[in-house]
Amino acid sequence: MAVALVKTLGYQPDDLQNADILDRFYDSEDVSPNLETYVAIAVEKKLLTGYNDYTLKPGNSVTRAEAASLLYRVIKNSSADSGNALTLNVDAPETISSPTFYITGDVTKGADVTINNEKVEVVQGAFRVGIRLEQEGTYTYTIAARLAGGKAESVTKKVTFEKGAPTLEVKGVPVSSDKQSITVSWTVKDANDSSPVVYLNGQKQYGSSATVTLEEGDNIINVRAENAAGKSAEVTKHVAFTSGGPVLTVADLPETTDKETITVRWTVKDKNDTSPRVYVNDREQYYSDSTTVTLKEGVNTIVFKATNDLGKSTTVTKTITFSVGTSALTVGDLPAATDKDSVNVTWSVKDTNDSSPRVYLNDKEQYYSTSANVALEPGTNTITVRAVNKLGKETTVTKTIAFEPPAPTLTLLHAPETTASSSISISWTASDKNDTSLKMYVNDKEVYYSTSYTASLQPGENKFKITATNKYGKSTDVIYTVTYTPAA
Repeated sequence: MAVALVKTLGYQPDDLQNADILDRFYDSEDVSPNLETYVAIAVEKKLLTGYNDYTLKPGNSVTRAEAASLLYRVIKNSSADSGNALTLNVDAPETISSPTFYITGDVTKGADVTINNEKVEVVQGAFRVGIRLEQEGTYTYTIAARLAGGKAESVTKKVTFEKGAPTLEVKGVPVSSDKQSITVSWTVKDANDSSPVVYLNGQKQYGSSATVTLEEGDNIINVRAENAAGKSAEVTKHVAFTSGGPVLTVADLPETTDKETITVRWTVKDKNDTSPRVYVNDREQYYSDSTTVTLKEGVNTIVFKATNDLGKSTTVTKTITFSVGTSALTVGDLPAATDKDSVNVTWSVKDTNDSSPRVYLNDKEQYYSTSANVALEPGTNTITVRAVNKLGKETTVTKTIAFEPPAPTLTLLHAPETTASSSISISWTASDKNDTSLKMYVNDKEVYYSTSYTASLQPGENKFKITATNKYGKSTDVIYTVTYTPAA
């Protein structure tokens, strides 16, 4: 019943000022959730006051006395509304070219609004109604507002609908261009035709853009849009086309180089040709943006030329000086002196123009190697390493090393100081860094292929000189004395 009364008086859900007003009643939770707003408005507008025990008893039936009280309050509210002023402001266009328009306005809060006797939605005293027309002509609309107490106001508006030409906007047409083709685009709008027909230079189009190929000089671009009612809009523009050569960019080259070849790179762009032809020193380059050029010693001129399919060319000239360099030769360190009769010589060689320069060690060519043994002579030895590249440039590194042969090492193994035997066997070990076949002597008598010697003894002291001599004439002597005392 509270909902019915609130709606009768024209109150809207957004008329509620205090959303917590039902909290004052102990049984407010018994109110149906979807009706809480209307019951709250009834309480706020004093249509409902509740019982003295601060309850609403929403589930109870309404008594005759309660119904009379409620109706009295409704009449009282309606009387109050009748004393209120009713204002109605309406805005509508007088003429339209589009079939859709809006009637908008504002009205005293709580009033109902109708347009041509059809009720419209009012929110916070404002309304906005969209209307679509099918045929041209003049239409009359009566907008009426009415308060619950009976007070009413009305406004009459006349709207004339006359279909117009399409709205046409053309883009993509510059005053001048160095591109042979341009993309012309357009937007066309028509309130009465969703698909007006568009013609570009007299040719019907089936999209919103098209590519136009230009001729050298002045070109006319005409776009016309026509709707189903026969109304049309037309835009004419002029564009001047002047073709130019490709844009050719060559990467920087050094002024000088010691490399026999150089890789040159370029980029080429042309507004009218996606693949201009490129020539390097009059040799056409296919599907590439770089090439390798072989240089000659001295100043080299490299000419780049790009030509498009319109016959326009662009040329870029670069110069570079080629100075033939020598190989980078590195020889491993050698000691200043050694006691070995050979030394291992190592080297590494690099050349920017030759992957395999020839290497000579003391004028003997070395093949596929980076090291070699050199036999030394006693005294100072000169070692020369020379690298020659394919262009005839050579690099030489010279080193010296002194060879001082050492004497052999000689050690006695069996050599007692005294003996009662009339003979004795003497044994030894001998070695040399540079000679594996030492000559051995006992008391200046050579001993062949043996490391021991048996000698007869005389009573008393017996002296022996053991000598080891290498191939360089270096000797080591060991003097051995043994006393022979015959047995009694």
